[in-house]
Amino acid sequence: MEDGLYFRLADLLALDVERVFYDTTSLHFEVDEEDRGQGSEEWVYGSRAAGAKPYRALRKRGKSKNARDDAPQVVVGLAVTRDGFPVRHWVFPGNTVDVTTVAQVKRDLRG
Repeated sequence: MEDGLYFRLADLLALDVERVFYDTTSLHFEVDEEDRGQGSEEWVYGSRAAGAKPYRALRKRGKSKNARDDAPQVVVGLAVTRDGFPVRHWVFPGNTVDVTTVAQVKRDLRG
């Protein structure tokens, strides 16, 4: 969903978005190797069918919340309303520390 669509949906459903709750979790993959990309930010490219869009390599080893430090993982963030209605989600590289995501989440939810 594009960014503005979340807020239009919130208006349509009369959701209370004055206070939003945010949390992260980690999801591991049953593969041995991390994703490897090109350049300092490790960019990889999607399939031609998906438009060959660039994105950062996501499956990385990091501090796992489910005690699976031996497997590549991603960090998933979710923002919900007070009533538990999802407002927005994010997927970060697996070696991302939770607290470093808050600034981006605040930027993305501003407005």
